[in-house]
Amino acid sequence: MTIYDADIIDMISTNGNSVDLVLTDHLEWTDNKKEDLEHLDLLVTKLKKYIAVYETGVLFEKRPETKDKKIAIRIVTKYCPNRMAAKYISDLRDFLLQTDCKKLGIDVYWRDHRYLENY
Repeated sequence: MTIYDADIIDMISTNGNSVDLVLTDHLEWTDNKKEDLEHLDLLVTKLKKYIAVYETGVLFEKRPETKDKKIAIRIVTKYCPNRMAAKYISDLRDFLLQTDCKKLGIDVYWRDHRYLENY
């Protein structure tokens, strides 16, 4: 699965009381505005599908063992997101906190497993 497969959750990882919906992104952020906007569009499209699986309860119907666990979207990237992508993810996090999805976390990790905390 890749970022191009918008209708597929790349991986579901369960660890104790938490569940990660893993989204993989192998594309490079180029600082070419047109290419980066196309990349961001792919990321946004896939993120919307992940959020919908959580928001509609489809995740809990298909994987009942996830119902009472902490759910997070974990974006695993080969390349560190640039400012545009990081801002989008930060804004999305803030937006989710104001909706029914406020318990849904979003984390970003890239190639060497560093965690992108502050946007």
